[in-house]
Amino acid sequence: ENIIMARLRMKCNDLKSHLFYLNIIDYAYCQCGYHCEDSYHFLFSCPLYNRPRAIFHNTIANYASFTLRTVLFGRENLQLKDNIAILTATIKYVSDTNRFT
Repeated sequence: ENIIMARLRMKCNDLKSHLFYLNIIDYAYCQCGYHCEDSYHFLFSCPLYNRPRAIFHNTIANYASFTLRTVLFGRENLQLKDNIAILTATIKYVSDTNRFT
C-alpha cells in the first residue's frame, strides 16, 4: 500500500496517463471513457469509484480540504495523527477500488 502511495506521488504507476507519459502505452483513456486517467481523475472524479470516493471524501473532510496535495501528502498545519488519518483514508480508498490489483 505504501508503494502504491509513493507511485501515485511520483506519477509512476499503472494509471493510463502515467503509462502513456512513460511511452509504455499509446493512449491515456480511462476505462470509464475519460480522456486522461491520471491521479486526479482516479482520486476525485472517475465514476467507476463513486461509492468508495464518497466515504473517502467524508473522511478527509473531517481534517482538511479535499485536494490532491492533501490526500497524497497530508497537510503541514495538521498534527501527525491527523495526517496519518488522511493518508490511511487514501490507502483505504485505493484498496477499496481494487484499481491496482
